[in-house]
Amino acid sequence: MKIKFLVQGKNNLNDRYDIICQGNYLKNLTVCAETFDEGVEAMQFVLEQLMKYKGSKWINKWKGFSGCVNCPEAYIELPSDIWKCKITGDSCSIQAQISIKDKAGFLARCCASQDRKENIYRIIQEKKYSGFHHIPGRFLCVQCEVDKGKQINKKYHYPWELVSISDCLDFSGIFKSEKTESGKILNHGDSLAFEKQLKDQGYLTIEEMLTQEGFTPLSASFGICPVCCDRILSIIFPEIKELIHVIEINYFQR
Repeated sequence: MKIKFLVQGKNNLNDRYDIICQGNYLKNLTVCAETFDEGVEAMQFVLEQLMKYKGSKWINKWKGFSGCVNCPEAYIELPSDIWKCKITGDSCSIQAQISIKDKAGFLARCCASQDRKENIYRIIQEKKYSGFHHIPGRFLCVQCEVDKGKQINKKYHYPWELVSISDCLDFSGIFKSEKTESGKILNHGDSLAFEKQLKDQGYLTIEEMLTQEGFTPLSASFGICPVCCDRILSIIFPEIKELIHVIEINYFQR
């Protein structure tokens, strides 16, 4: 499967580049390099090594509940998150949970044919199938949700893929608050009139900027996938686009 990360660079005081992998899951994962491209290459190597541990740990967590594995003939109907049977098309009577120590219980409750049930249990016991499904343990990107023409399963992403637009803007260091005549920086917590003051000066909130460009304003408050974040930044904040890159890794540790 392919997994994605959003990385961002910034020129530091030593005329080198700090490259950070955005997102709370790998918070503050940073490398330093002579150039942005070298930093991206180094970050990709770090992420490939790191995911051998973190990725495997996460995927193992979602292969099934304790003592069970997810049925290979089940699928999740989104957005209701209900397990359904690929064979019958009906809701799964065991909600895809096959006990690895209770064959009789599985055979009695599963609605598939006897031969199919025997085969399912056999490949689990022989460890030819471990219970991995793409959807469990993934989260909805609010921008993907409203994008037209995108398959629903493509709208869900692993936790390490979700990033914040605000974090990208903050890390860039380009967008600074202007000081008042008193020398104090306007802060929302210090002034109830903060938003009105900015709007009177012609400033827009990130939500308003997103809406103007046809994006959902929810993308300002919720984690979004690397591809959506990259697209939004390219249109609304082109000043930082050159130092934003989406890394894609082929990950097969299932």
